[in-house]
Amino acid sequence: MIMKYKKGDRVKVLRASTLDEEHKWTDVWIPDMDRFVGKWCIVVSVKDLTCYSLRIEGDNHTTWSFPAFVLAKIEVGQQLEFDFMRE
Repeated sequence: MIMKYKKGDRVKVLRASTLDEEHKWTDVWIPDMDRFVGKWCIVVSVKDLTCYSLRIEGDNHTTWSFPAFVLAKIEVGQQLEFDFMRE
């Protein structure tokens, strides 16, 4: 299995993790994390292949652990496109 992201990558939190997904990563989603959905973050460390420590842009003091499956690396200037946008 290959690392999806590396230290220094800018990623966006696309959605919250669900209870059904808790077995897919090595940490746990808490309600306080919901406020970061839609936010840009910087990967500060790789905990393992399923979990990344992120620093939320604008907060230089706190890191949070997020599962890879709720993140997307978006290059500067890249437009996000989802299926519902094509309809």
